[in-house]
Formats: sequence, C-alpha cells, structure tokens
Amino acid sequence: MFLSNVLPDKASERGGSRVMKAWTQTVVPTLDAALAVSAATPAPAAAAAPRLPVVYSGAAATINATLHPDTSPPGANNWSCRPSAAHPEPVVLVHGTIENMTDNWYTLSPLLHDSGYCVFALNYGQQPQIHVGLPGSTKPGGTAPVAESAGRLAAFVKRVLAATGASKVDIVGHSQGGMMPRYYASPYVTRSPVPPSCGASTAAATPCPECTTR
Repeated sequence: MFLSNVLPDKASERGGSRVMKAWTQTVVPTLDAALAVSAATPAPAAAAAPRLPVVYSGAAATINATLHPDTSPPGANNWSCRPSAAHPEPVVLVHGTIENMTDNWYTLSPLLHDSGYCVFALNYGQQPQIHVGLPGSTKPGGTAPVAESAGRLAAFVKRVLAATGASKVDIVGHSQGGMMPRYYASPYVTRSPVPPSCGASTAAATPCPECTTR
C-alpha cells in the first residue's frame, strides 16, 4: 500500500519503473541497515535501587526516633523486596531491651540496604503498662517475657519468608535482640528457618563462629 501511494499512475508507467528502481537501490537498503542497528542495540539496564544516606550518629538516631516514632528505620520493611543471588537471605534486625527498631537500627539498616540486602525490622515485647525507654516508640520494646517475644519474632520471620520467597533469614540482634532469637532458634523450642544469630553487644554468650564469616 505504501509503494502504490508514491508511484505515478499507469499513464507514466516508464517513470514509475524508474521510481521503483531508485526506491529499491537507495531507500530499502537504508531501512534494512537502520533495522539491523536497532536490533543490535541492547536495551537500557534497569536502574539500581537508590542509595540511602548512612548517618553514624547516636544523637541523629535519637532525634529521628523522637520526631518519627513507630516508623521503620531507613531501608527496612520494603515488602516488595526480592533477595538477589549475591544476598539470598533477608536480614531481620532485632532491637534490645527498652528499645525499638526506629532508634536501634537508624544506621545499620540503610547500610545493609545499600549493600544489596533485603532488610526487615520489628518491634517486639511491648508492654502497654511500661513507659520508660528510649525515644522511637510509645511502648518500649523488649520488656515482655522472652518466650512471648520469641513468638512475635516467629510470626514476623514467617511473614518475611512468605513475602520474599526465601527459605531462611539472617538475624542480627542488639542486647536482648541477640539473646531472644537464640531461644526462638533453639531446636528444643522450634524448628526455625534461621541460621545461628549474630549478636551485637548481645546479652548472650559470644557470637556464633558462623557469624564471623558473614
């Protein structure tokens, strides 16, 4: 249809023949070359996740927690995150006694996010009658019985596994957050999908040997 629209009518058959010849010798090869270049050009790569600022300041963490209580730390709890081949296990951050995720993980959470991990954090062990604790939550965490807190962690880990499709998680804990996951992961308590937890200033014994290689 396109060629018939640009060719002369039958009264100019000879002229039309010359037009057709010129078309096949110049325009068609040019179109073929353009299509070949287009097919060989790779599609642009998907944009990498934007990096988050990592602030190494306890004062900044406290100010942020005061202004934004009961919020996830930067880079955490993106429930659409899918683990990469390089980091196939999501990281679950567990805060300490009378603390909370907002204050406790203000620095580590974005650091892990920028390193390519799927990061998740929770508040656990919150008792409504206790009002003494660090800024960051209306109810200080880590004040409930350990067994109760371990149940909260178990439910959270199941949610992380379901959202990410991972088979297990890595746990990093501070203070009670390093001890309580050991109770949760104990074979005497439950068969949990976690490796031995890594403790940071944990109330438990020294971190497991496996953690030193992570």
